[in-house]
Amino acid sequence: MLKFWLVLGALLFTSTVSAAQECAGSDQIEQMSAEERSELASLVKKHPYPTGLLWQATRNDTTIWLFGTFHIYDAEAALMMGRITPLIERADAVYVEATRQDLERLQKDMLANPALLFNYDNPTLPDTLTEEEWQLLSTALKDRGMLPFIASKMAPWLVSMTISLPLCALQMEAAGLEGIDFNIMDTATLNAIPLRSLEPHDTLINLFSDEKFDDQIEMVRGALLNIENADDMFITMRNQYLKGQVREIWEISKINANASGRYSPEKVTEMFAKSEEILLSGRNKKWVEKLLAEVTGTQVFVAAGALHLSGQEGLLNLLVREGFEITALDSVRKN
Repeated sequence: MLKFWLVLGALLFTSTVSAAQECAGSDQIEQMSAEERSELASLVKKHPYPTGLLWQATRNDTTIWLFGTFHIYDAEAALMMGRITPLIERADAVYVEATRQDLERLQKDMLANPALLFNYDNPTLPDTLTEEEWQLLSTALKDRGMLPFIASKMAPWLVSMTISLPLCALQMEAAGLEGIDFNIMDTATLNAIPLRSLEPHDTLINLFSDEKFDDQIEMVRGALLNIENADDMFITMRNQYLKGQVREIWEISKINANASGRYSPEKVTEMFAKSEEILLSGRNKKWVEKLLAEVTGTQVFVAAGALHLSGQEGLLNLLVREGFEITALDSVRKN
């Protein structure tokens, strides 16, 4: 998701966000009571492969190394390159969500077709959201360097993406600090290893823009659920990533959404299920199809956002269904 912001910043933001600064916030899990932590643990354990960042999938003469990335720059995450570089160097090819060339093509598409970004056929956001929601959204947009009157005419899915990260994360990207995905790509290029995309460059923008207007409005409302504690959520996400607690990142987001009290638990469940299908499950299935068609008899390295690894429709479980044996490389555990 953050890669899209890199493209959009050059196109839509009316002011440059201020200089990069460390994200300040509190780890929400550390503040949980024993009962709340128990609830979180029960939610997490329902899902296959809830922990771990580095895995090996093998079937006959095919080996796939999978690494869950953190798309935002983090100095500690960058240190993981020391562990994964030997695997990258052994790979016949490296697969990532989007290459630098993909981002360049995406920017060209947006410049050539503004209809991808703006809402021409439906009511504006102020006319659709409640006054409270619009004011909350306006504040978040101003913080991120975007004028609300411009956003009011934008496609709702794009607005939801714009506010989905705290300001500090956007500042780091604006300062040229790149996530570990880019370190992986640069390492592959340095070692003359073929770099391949897991999906076409316009996949996400097509997925979002194909959604009905009402569903896109729900995306905005979903993004607003955690907007008031975005810094805390980011710190929590970052800390859990470094611990390899991948599934906790998703589940605590749902807990926060329920705690906001803006929607019923049923509605929150519906919204998260929709997001998971669009952002994770649907894409995972297509990625596995692509890998099965291209990597048989080779060994490849796959880098994708850490949330793509876990769950019934996560990359690891999908590969198990295809007969792969899964081994955790960051522990002795074998599944």
